[in-house]
Amino acid sequence: MHPTAKACIRWAVALTAVGAVLLAFGPDLYARLVDLAGANATTGLHLVNLVLTFVRAAIFPMGAVLVGTAIVIQTLAGSGVDARTLAPHDEHTDR
Repeated sequence: MHPTAKACIRWAVALTAVGAVLLAFGPDLYARLVDLAGANATTGLHLVNLVLTFVRAAIFPMGAVLVGTAIVIQTLAGSGVDARTLAPHDEHTDR
C-alpha cells in the first residue's frame, strides 16, 4: 500500500474513533464541565460548546473523505499514472 494512503487510513480510523467517543460522551463531559466551572463561566462554556458542536459535526465526514482519498491515491499509485497528466489540456478538448 502507498505510504500516503496508509497515513490517510490511519487518520481516518483515528478521527472516526475520536468522533465516536465525542458523540457518545461529549454531552456528559460538557455537563461535568458546566458543574465544575459554575455560573460565572458562561461565556467560556458557550465557546467550548460551539467548538465541541463543530468538531462533532465535522469529524465523521472528514474521516470518510480521508478513506476516499486513500482509495484514490492507491488506485492512481497502482496504475502508474502521473498526476500531472490528469490535468485537462486545451488542445485535447472536443467542442
